[in-house]
Amino acid sequence: MTATRPPANDSHANSPHGEIYSPAMDEAEFDARESTSRRSWILLASVIGALLLAAIVILKAYAPGTRDGGEPPRILADTSPYKSAPENPGGAQTPNQDKSVYDVISGETRNDDVTLAPATEEPIKVEPTPNAATVIVKKPEVVTPKPVTTKPAYVPVSKPVPAAPAVKVGNGDYVVQVASLRSQAEANESWTKLNKKLGDIIPSALFADIKRADLEGKGVFYRLRVSGFADKAAAKTFCASLKSRKQDCIVVKK
Repeated sequence: MTATRPPANDSHANSPHGEIYSPAMDEAEFDARESTSRRSWILLASVIGALLLAAIVILKAYAPGTRDGGEPPRILADTSPYKSAPENPGGAQTPNQDKSVYDVISGETRNDDVTLAPATEEPIKVEPTPNAATVIVKKPEVVTPKPVTTKPAYVPVSKPVPAAPAVKVGNGDYVVQVASLRSQAEANESWTKLNKKLGDIIPSALFADIKRADLEGKGVFYRLRVSGFADKAAAKTFCASLKSRKQDCIVVKK
């Protein structure tokens, strides 16, 4: 019985340990794998290089627009001259400036006759002739205006103030009370106002008699009284004169 050897390239042959193994690659297949791996690394390196180049370009493009945080921007003045001498310092020449109003632009002078207006005529004196018609001039009618009757303005007639009856003065026991006030100062001021208002009926011999009165439950009052009457009748006469001038009063005993 003749033994047969398994083929050398049989991929399903068993190893000495009973395991399945792959036969060794040939040189062409190994070279193909090496070439593929090398191209992959070269492609990766190219992509990385392109990205770095793009980043450098972007940084270069945006670098002029950025500045450091501590340094403020500087604005430099324009050093170029802002004034320059004109090419023709004398200015532009306008033609035909020396021509008069009646000259033609081409230079030909117009010979027009100028007629002056005649002088002002003097008035002609007309001598009257004996046969001239007589002009009758009527006198203007004089219109006499009618008198305008106006009502006289109404002037109110003030009623005469009756003269105060004579008051007998003296050192009697009766006085005329005209006010009752809260303080001495108010009483003095009231006496001054009374003299200004009714001084024409207050005899100079009369005087103010201010009496302090302490009323229970009401307080202290200062009674302004007019004193200097001869008797009660004189006091009543004076009080009646005050009432006729709208000034209240009463006759009381001292």
